[in-house]
Amino acid sequence: MSNCGAPIVRRLVDEGADSARARTALTMVADLDDRGAIVSVTENVETLLGFAPAEVLGKTPFEAPFAVAEEVNGWRRAYDDKRELGVPVAVYRTRVRCRAGHVVPVEVVSMPIAEGERRTRVASRVLAPHLDELPLTGRQIEILRLLAATRSTREIANALYLSEATVRNHVGAILQRLGARTRLEAVVEGMRLGLL
Repeated sequence: MSNCGAPIVRRLVDEGADSARARTALTMVADLDDRGAIVSVTENVETLLGFAPAEVLGKTPFEAPFAVAEEVNGWRRAYDDKRELGVPVAVYRTRVRCRAGHVVPVEVVSMPIAEGERRTRVASRVLAPHLDELPLTGRQIEILRLLAATRSTREIANALYLSEATVRNHVGAILQRLGARTRLEAVVEGMRLGLL
């Protein structure tokens, strides 16, 4: 998941949050007026994407700073089709850009605010690992964090009251699950996923 929303994912992992709570924390909600301009947005747009609410208000999602040029035509088609066909709810996956420049996948649900209104509420959830979908167990995340702190196998074993053989088994599983060949690659992938 690059760095967008990574601090939230790390906090949720540390707190042992369930997947429902993780989904809520990773979801931004915006209301669009009849022209499609954003008239309100939840504060966590800044935490998740790095943009202050004032930076997106008054702009359509196509003009907002998080828009990804290659995705805009798809967004516009989905939005126009929904409005023209009178389809009340549209669900699709797309990508947005955070301030740091990373492009992250999001799942979007778009629906009318009230029956018969042309105003729309859009909920966008950053797709990131949730606790029940994390590639690593809690113990493996602990070990990965110690690897990131450049601890040796012996130091990790002593810190966690494990045998060195057990630590090596965990490290092997971490490498396999993260698709890494080295400890350093595993740490980099853990950072990308927001685990560190």
